Amino acid sequence: VLAGKDAFHLEAIFRSDVWSSHLALPVTRNNEEAVCDLLISYCESTLAAYPTSLAEDAALCSQGVTGRAGKALQVRMGEKRTLEAVLDAYKERAKKLEDVEYYQERRLRELDLLDYNPDDFQTPSRSSDSDY
Repeated sequence: VLAGKDAFHLEAIFRSDVWSSHLALPVTRNNEEAVCDLLISYCESTLAAYPTSLAEDAALCSQGVTGRAGKALQVRMGEKRTLEAVLDAYKERAKKLEDVEYYQERRLRELDLLDYNPDDFQTPSRSSDSDY
């Protein structure tokens, strides 16, 4: 869900690095929130679209549904379990976004600039434009 200021990662100059490492790791908090929101919304809407709940399916299964209907019921239950697991995982992830290291911090750490303080460096002052 890269958009806006995060989209610079898609520049061709970064292509080999982007696909191998950057997109596999968190880019920005806004991007991670968008991903979590998207997946949570998708899982909730998909689960809501089923005509029965997982508990209702389990009750049907315990009644001994067999044949193609029984297999379809098992598949549907597996889909719902998977959706519920993904939903739970991304709800938990959304709660922990404060603790995630994002691209900017990760890159600064890799360059050993995480504790960079601009006051530690002096820049030459310009006495007048005529000097240059």
